[in-house]
Amino acid sequence: MSLRLVEIVVNDAGKDRVLAELDKLEDDRFVSWSAGGEEENEPLRARILMESQAAAGLLDKLEKLFSGEKGFRIVVYPVQATIPRLEEETEDVENNNGKEPTNGQRKEAIIREELRASVQEGAELTPVFALLAVLSSVVASIGLLRDAPAVVIGAMVIAPLLGPNVGLALATVLGDVNLSRTSLKTFGAGILLVVIPAFLLGAILGLEPSAELSARTGVGLSDLALALAAGVAGIVSLSQGAATALVGVMVALALVPPLAACGLFAGAGAQAPALQAGLLALTNVVCLNLAGVLTFALRGVRPLRWVEQKKARSAMLRALLFWTVLLLAVGTVIFLNTRLP
Repeated sequence: MSLRLVEIVVNDAGKDRVLAELDKLEDDRFVSWSAGGEEENEPLRARILMESQAAAGLLDKLEKLFSGEKGFRIVVYPVQATIPRLEEETEDVENNNGKEPTNGQRKEAIIREELRASVQEGAELTPVFALLAVLSSVVASIGLLRDAPAVVIGAMVIAPLLGPNVGLALATVLGDVNLSRTSLKTFGAGILLVVIPAFLLGAILGLEPSAELSARTGVGLSDLALALAAGVAGIVSLSQGAATALVGVMVALALVPPLAACGLFAGAGAQAPALQAGLLALTNVVCLNLAGVLTFALRGVRPLRWVEQKKARSAMLRALLFWTVLLLAVGTVIFLNTRLP
């Protein structure tokens, strides 16, 4: 069971309203409570130990009611363990008044704001991101040239391309324009930072026969399945709170080797194989993003307010249409390539 420690802080003027809502919880999950001391303007501070699903419902409710209150803030801490153990909750007190949780609530395994904060950090273009992208390109290129699968796997471990991919999918379902722009900028830069070093290595070192390189010049339906599986696995694992380094390997598997192969072929002047590797990379990008948007949507990740939900739904439908059309176009090219002599 995933637990959260929720800390609520509000100025003196809003104490009574917040207290009235907290009193409706009618349980003993409060582990710390301070409603102000001798000083008149001392803020209210309350800490509540909750299962993450219940915490998500409480946060949404309090944000709707008090987000405009002066000095209001909610801080959420992850909890590794508690003694005595908090019993499993079989009903959602906040949202269902004793009824069974809905399917969407069961699917929520991480609080929306936690998820966004985690994704935002990985989606930003930083010097560390740029360095890791370049290093992953160099390592992957050497592995491809030497026909060394272990070296290629090493490149996938350090590749940072998970963040912008997940950021773009999350921005779509939340209708978050700023996160979408950040993710697109970082992802575009990441592609260039992988392709350009590989291009230079291809121009300097040339090409040698390699099974690893040849494997990146053919695109088949199995590649579509691989990229879709990588996208779903990445989103599900991340929303469960898994370490991003482990999840990123699956996404990097679909992106870094074909991008590096594209750069190597182009640098060596082999245009036809470069286009084939580029098509494989494009296929994987489409599948990763399509799978990411669908997975977030099916897990019930959405904005808090109705107006935001309406805008996000429209953005999500447009994105799904775009990625689906692009997938059909890529699939058509793959089908024709397999049929032509």
